[in-house]
Amino acid sequence: MATYIKSLIVGDGSEVYRAKEAYNKLQAENEQLKKEIEDTWMRCETLASRNRTLEGAAKNARELESQLSSSTQETKRLQEQNAKFREIILSNSSSDAQTVDEFTIIHKFTSLREQIQRLVLKFYRFDQRLKKPSPGYKPWTTEQDRFFRFWRDGLSEDQLKRRMRANMFNMLATEILCRPLFGE
Repeated sequence: MATYIKSLIVGDGSEVYRAKEAYNKLQAENEQLKKEIEDTWMRCETLASRNRTLEGAAKNARELESQLSSSTQETKRLQEQNAKFREIILSNSSSDAQTVDEFTIIHKFTSLREQIQRLVLKFYRFDQRLKKPSPGYKPWTTEQDRFFRFWRDGLSEDQLKRRMRANMFNMLATEILCRPLFGE
């Protein structure tokens, strides 16, 4: 045994050379494995990032699907309401059963709006000063108080004109257009 060890130490050196070569080879394989492990970790991180992105996209898709569903239901409800209104209009029309298309409805509504606007503009005279009510005037309602508050709020003349016009349209709508027997 001693001769074997001695031959290794003092020997021709071929075994030491092979051992060094084996060591270098193992060292190279070790470096290669470290590099592969590092590449695998990088791929894992990339895949995890893609997974998070896909999960976010899936969540977004579910939300959009929900919105689409509610929009579809709303569209269906509005179409049913449109059909109901069309049937009411057709049943209230003359006996010759003329068909009413959307253009006619829009045109008649626009015409009615223009006529109301002409009435408002004809009898409307803008006065920036707020007149006090007469002594025998009964107390203001909440709606009247809100109306006269426009002047107290210090609005510009243009804002006052628009609010007056809106208020007049509102009064026409509530007092005339929304009555059950209007147009019969």
